[in-house]
Amino acid sequence: MEVFELSDETYGYRRIHAALLRSAHPCSLELVRALVGELGLVPCQPRPWRHSLTDQDPAAGPIPDLLHRDFTASAPGERMVGDITYIPTWEAGYSSPPSSTATRKR
Repeated sequence: MEVFELSDETYGYRRIHAALLRSAHPCSLELVRALVGELGLVPCQPRPWRHSLTDQDPAAGPIPDLLHRDFTASAPGERMVGDITYIPTWEAGYSSPPSSTATRKR
């Protein structure tokens, strides 16, 4: 199908159907679905790019769980937790600063 090839083989049967309707080729969704299956057209849906802040050291072992998953504290400042969250945006992205809410014992 020409529509499939023009989309760099990324369109599935729903998008092919919509493109055919826009170009004045009336057809049913089920017909397009059957033709796509019969021709063996499999759309390639690339995964979104995932930002990674670090590369894992293959020689490094597992990170020890010093708190044994217990984040409760009897007073403020006893346990501190850090977190870096990457939020993708249309610009370059935004990394939030580490939060300091409850990991390290004094």
